[in-house]
Amino acid sequence: MTFDQALQLALEHHRAGRLAEAEPIYRQVLAQQPDHPDALHLLGLIAHQVGRHADARLLIERAIARHPAAAPAEWHHHLGEARRGARDLPAAEAALRAAIQTDPAYADAHNALGQVRLDQQRLEDAAASFARAIELAPDLAPPHLNLGVARMMQGRFPEAVESLRRAVEFNPQLAPAWLNLGGALQSLRRIDEAADALERAVALDPTPHALNGLGLLRMAQAQIDDAVAAFRRAVELDPTHATAHSNLLLALNYAEDVDENEFFAEHLRWAARHERPLVADRRPHANDRTPDHRRLRIGYVSPDFKQHPVGLYIEPAIAGHDRDQFEVFCYSDVAAGDEVTARLQQAADVWRTISSTSDAAVADIIRGDGIDILVDLAGHTARNRLRVFARKPAPVQVTYLGYCSTTGLSAMDYLLADAQLAPPGVHDRLATERVVVRLPRSCLCYVPPVVAAEVGPLPAESAGRVTFASLNRLSKMTPRMFDAWIEIVLKTPRSRLILHGDAGRHLDALRARWRERGIDGDRLEIVGRMSLAEYFQLHHRIDVALDPFPHNGGTTSRDALYMGVPVVTLAGPQPISRMGLSALATIGLSELVADSLPRYIALATALAGDLPRLAELRRTLRSRMAASPMMDAAGYVADLEAAYRAMWRKWCGD
Repeated sequence: MTFDQALQLALEHHRAGRLAEAEPIYRQVLAQQPDHPDALHLLGLIAHQVGRHADARLLIERAIARHPAAAPAEWHHHLGEARRGARDLPAAEAALRAAIQTDPAYADAHNALGQVRLDQQRLEDAAASFARAIELAPDLAPPHLNLGVARMMQGRFPEAVESLRRAVEFNPQLAPAWLNLGGALQSLRRIDEAADALERAVALDPTPHALNGLGLLRMAQAQIDDAVAAFRRAVELDPTHATAHSNLLLALNYAEDVDENEFFAEHLRWAARHERPLVADRRPHANDRTPDHRRLRIGYVSPDFKQHPVGLYIEPAIAGHDRDQFEVFCYSDVAAGDEVTARLQQAADVWRTISSTSDAAVADIIRGDGIDILVDLAGHTARNRLRVFARKPAPVQVTYLGYCSTTGLSAMDYLLADAQLAPPGVHDRLATERVVVRLPRSCLCYVPPVVAAEVGPLPAESAGRVTFASLNRLSKMTPRMFDAWIEIVLKTPRSRLILHGDAGRHLDALRARWRERGIDGDRLEIVGRMSLAEYFQLHHRIDVALDPFPHNGGTTSRDALYMGVPVVTLAGPQPISRMGLSALATIGLSELVADSLPRYIALATALAGDLPRLAELRRTLRSRMAASPMMDAAGYVADLEAAYRAMWRKWCGD
């Protein structure tokens, strides 16, 4: 067999996907002719296809070096792909530019260049490359898919949907396009369409990534058991999928009847899989151990430095910090900021954007900044950076605010809460953090938005009936909680219930359950997306707020109290089920906290039957809040910074 015949046979195997048959033939050719350019290129392509990107780039570079002026555009394209696989993005871009220079109409090279630019967070440049690929090859599905992804990353979801729909039109079997289409539609609150797309993605290719996306959708549909099942399946398929595993932990916070010991054990499993491999990256800390009178560097890490509860709650601590004693660094994982981002950036001493930076690189930046106390504000919520904390870049590490529960990490030293959220002796055994630090008065500071309306009169006095409401995300509503709310409405004549949820088929089951209990359909109202101002105005129609369980409301409950609407809550063992207790105890209304579901129902119905009491609360709740530690910004910052100083003294003495 001649070299040409051998190469032709290998190429036939290669094109048919029989890489194991093609590779030894290429190697045999190279054994006889070590610099055979075609064999070098094709063997390099196989190396790239099986993930050996370093080998691939060396082989293809040798092929191009044989005939640098005459190398086909395809070779430069494949070299660019191999370099991208090896994470050498500047070199990948150079190779792809060479491919385009050789053949300006090469659509695949334009598409690949767009992917490199996407990796570099150069979103507009990436979109331009994808658009050029589409112009050259309109019926090629991948550029439409990639343009859709770029638009999603820019927050331009309607345009993303348009591009992704084109991708699935040209290739209905392209599972990643269905997956991203589902994500874009969910961002637009088009839940039914999102469900159809994500179910199609999972049916085509049940990858961990697809199952993770389906799990997030099931949470939005208040189908928590299905969400937990999807996340578990994703983790079973890929135990290294840290995001799906964090989402599993998050979903367990919403689920009914989760054993607290098993809940803790799942956090330990996350750490065993995703923290333990990074322990070797830890290095001793050389921070100055002066315990007092030294300006400490506090680092906050968050994807939520924006119009988000975490961003709003941490703002007083950043804006009001004692600049003589503390220097604040913010590590922001916010891709597209807003006015809250701008305020936080101005208030911080140092602001670093880390949205396109790897965990390892972020840890190096933090270590280089000499941070003394590093504060995680996300826990196991979306876009968390717990694998940064796993590397222990700061001597003292704290989790606070975003998650309420343990992270499971051995590298996390403290969990910051208050005595209501995490009672002494109760939560400590269910946390890997060695100390639960309890702020003496309130674990957070509530700052009402400027659009918050004035408190109106009690609606029941003019309507002649009581209106209950829960304006929390529907994912917090379990079947047992909904049945309890039905009981409350049944026990309160002519009363109504307002819920907040995105429109879709998932609401049909709620309405059916409502009708099964013999309640008129017009006594249940489900409101959809609204502006912040409209949300506060809605409280003018609400007499009593019903806190969900086991995942209590946080900001939603405090907003209700600020608008003069009392909140009835059910307290449980986990911090996430004690958020209502924390808020009510802070303003002296512990009598609205139940310790059982029957007591919760009784409290709500009794309150609804006492209009004078409701009217008094309507008049006084806002002033009660304003006079409480919950809205004492200066006191809150002083307590928080005293806790930081105590943590630092402890490290200095260790």
